[in-house]
Parts: sequence; C-alpha cells; structure tokens
Amino acid sequence: MLEMLKKYKIQFRFRRERQNKNPDVIFKIKKDIFIYEHKLTNGGEGGTQNAEINEIIAFINQTENNKKIHYLSCL
Repeated sequence: MLEMLKKYKIQFRFRRERQNKNPDVIFKIKKDIFIYEHKLTNGGEGGTQNAEINEIIAFINQTENNKKIHYLSCL
C-alpha cells in the first residue's frame, strides 16, 4: 500500500495526522486512483459516534494536486 502512495506521489496527509494510519484500500480504475476508508460505528455513546463521523469527514475532505486521486468512505 505504501508503495502505491509513493509511486503515484500521493500525499495522504491523513496518515500523518492519524498516527501513521494507512487507508483500508487503494485501487485504480483507468487513470483514476481511489483511496477508500471503511468505518463502522460501534453504536456506543454519542461522543464516540461523533468522533468517527468527524474522522470520515476529515478523510473525504482531503485534496491532492492530482485531480485523478479521489477519497471515498463508507459508513
């Protein structure tokens, strides 16, 4: 996974901000690269769910100089 980030010069700032967390999946369709993060809400207290939702928002709001790189998430 790290090799693909390096190969396509993907910054993936989320990794630095989240204790070296890697994306769940990286895949390529033609010239577009998709970085995917899957989240499960554990049904815990509201604060826990809010933190998970905020993490997803931060993840999908990432941008790259290369407009062929897309961030996706599933809850």
